[in-house]
This record gives sequence, structure tokens and C-alpha cells, in this order.
Amino acid sequence: MKKLEFHKVQVIETDDDMTFSIQASKTKITDADGTYESDARIVLLIEDEENRKDMATFLSTDDVDRLITDLHTLNEEVKGYNRSIKG
Repeated sequence: MKKLEFHKVQVIETDDDMTFSIQASKTKITDADGTYESDARIVLLIEDEENRKDMATFLSTDDVDRLITDLHTLNEEVKGYNRSIKG
């Protein structure tokens, strides 16, 4: 198994000047019992370069699985629609 590289950024630039950055992230939590590591998560950052606005969210592995499934389904529906309007 390949070692997971934390904070290595994957970048997708869209046609409308939006940038999606995706990376694995780990978090250390400190409380009265000491410091420990929490589950790693996926960070999704969306940057709007034109308006200089950013939005970030942390996704669990279950969240990512659902997102991939939903995106795949929606993508297939959009492809079908695009084929239908082209005749």
C-alpha cells in the first residue's frame, strides 16, 4: 500500500476561473488527557480567483464516498441530457 501524503495538494482549475484544491489532512487534538490524533479527513477548498473568495470543508471518508457516488450519478444524467439535445 502506498503511504498517504498529507497536505499534498491536487488542483483542478475550471473553465470559469474557479480552483478546486483537494488534500488529505490530519488533526491533532489537545485536551486535559493530552494530545492525540483524530481521523484523517479530506479537505476540499474552492477558490474564486476573480472575486477573491474561498470556501473550505473537511470531509470524512464516508462523506467522500457519498459525494463520489452522487457526482457520478449526476454526471451520467448530464451526459445523457447533453446527448439528447444534440440529437
